[in-house]
Amino acid sequence: MRARRGVRSGEGGTSATRVAVAVVALMLGACLGGGRDVAAQCDPPPGNAFAFLSLGGDHCPATPLVRWVPAQVVYDCDFLADGTHDITCGDSVCVQHCREAAAKWTDDLPNRFSFVAADAAHPVSFCNSTDGRTSIGGSTTFCGGQGFGSSIVAVTLRVTISDGPQRGQQRDADIVVNQAFNSRFTPGLFRAVVEHELGHVLGLDHPDQCGRDANVLMRSAFRFPEGDPCFVGAPTADDVNGAMMIYAASGPAPTTTPTPGPICGDVDGDGMLTIGDVDSVLAAVTGEPSTCDSLPDRCDVDGTSEVDVVDAANVLRRAFGLPGASSCP
Repeated sequence: MRARRGVRSGEGGTSATRVAVAVVALMLGACLGGGRDVAAQCDPPPGNAFAFLSLGGDHCPATPLVRWVPAQVVYDCDFLADGTHDITCGDSVCVQHCREAAAKWTDDLPNRFSFVAADAAHPVSFCNSTDGRTSIGGSTTFCGGQGFGSSIVAVTLRVTISDGPQRGQQRDADIVVNQAFNSRFTPGLFRAVVEHELGHVLGLDHPDQCGRDANVLMRSAFRFPEGDPCFVGAPTADDVNGAMMIYAASGPAPTTTPTPGPICGDVDGDGMLTIGDVDSVLAAVTGEPSTCDSLPDRCDVDGTSEVDVVDAANVLRRAFGLPGASSCP
């Protein structure tokens, strides 16, 4: 299975919006490329194998550009069993697996982002690019009527403001699953496809197309078939790290236990790793004034003699109690 991404401008919106299409495609051949080291492909991801959706010519931006404000979106999986947009997963209907995929992202991003199930007060229309919500259903065409290519499994169509003070704000996103693959879906494969597409809804792109290749959910090509021990069927730590870069915590940020003396990544020197330290490193990455200018050793956590987005990702991980760069004491 592999994915490819395309962009179309001016479709389904005003001149101030850009509509981008992200597709995940199922190939008929083997998932593995010739001559690859299978054992190496199973290695744990490095922590920074994520990428952000772009706007205009900003391909592979160093910092997030596309996000929902507020950090939530109403979604509806019921189209998958409405008699018109049905998708089946083996012997079962895919609606529940779709809901589980949305719940998984929400659970992985506490106090940061929520996928909210539709109800009578918050209805969702299929492929409606103006309702500000996410429909998930099957069809033989994309939203807008374009036919699927032979290898395309699912498409996410997003509407994003590209100009002015609200630049980068998501206005809508809808997912369509190719009904031609109904006979090939299993619950696990279908859920992985939906979770990948929901990652695009969140604002994530394909990391391997941005120079950060690893066996993660948002990779443009799934390297392993379902049933293989290395098959990625849910967001990995790297995928979640990328989403956390897009959406800051809405509650008090967890911190490590204060430790005497300078701490690697503790930019402000208060003895704790917090979101404030992450912000300082990100400011340095984007060329803005930062405490890192005078204390680069605290910011260069991976020891490359350069403060970059990898350092920001590592500081973020350590601020939330996750392992960081091995060179960071």
